[in-house]
Amino acid sequence: MEQAQTTDDAGNRSHDGPRIGAIPLSREATGLIRFAWYWMAFGLFIGCFMGMYSFDGPLPSPSMLREAGGEVWADGNAPPAIVLEQIQYTSVSRRLLRLGHIAFIALSIISILYAHFIDQTRLSSGKKTLAINLVKIGLVGIPSICVLASLWLPIKFLFCIPGPAMTAGVVMLAWGLAEPPGDRVSA
Repeated sequence: MEQAQTTDDAGNRSHDGPRIGAIPLSREATGLIRFAWYWMAFGLFIGCFMGMYSFDGPLPSPSMLREAGGEVWADGNAPPAIVLEQIQYTSVSRRLLRLGHIAFIALSIISILYAHFIDQTRLSSGKKTLAINLVKIGLVGIPSICVLASLWLPIKFLFCIPGPAMTAGVVMLAWGLAEPPGDRVSA
């Protein structure tokens, strides 16, 4: 990460704050980008772990992800005993773990894109900070709850916190970008 510098008409250099590439960014946006890259790497690490036991990998499936029977097909009937071993792949625990793995990566990408646009909005600095914090709640909360709910299903009810937070942050970005030029939304 480099420090952005600009030159005025008199040739004086001034510091605008951190930037990534040619785009000057606020410290909050830079922090979001940095965290999102680490978060994405963690999601990829989880994917490596999952690949070690998926599809008859070299490791056995963790016992917490195995569900002995109890599966129900879409038509409401239990599967025949002969396919129960194959059905483990569709257990709720495994679905939540796979969703968490994807959420780590996808929400990190969204957050990196988000950080590049939030400073271009007409929102006040207070509202930009609020919007970034809402996105961080979603970025951390959604995949974390997916993984934790794969271990203990009742945790899934906590999705009511990070989901709306992430949505509100994205709506604030869209609203700030849609404001006519010259109109700044005050805090």
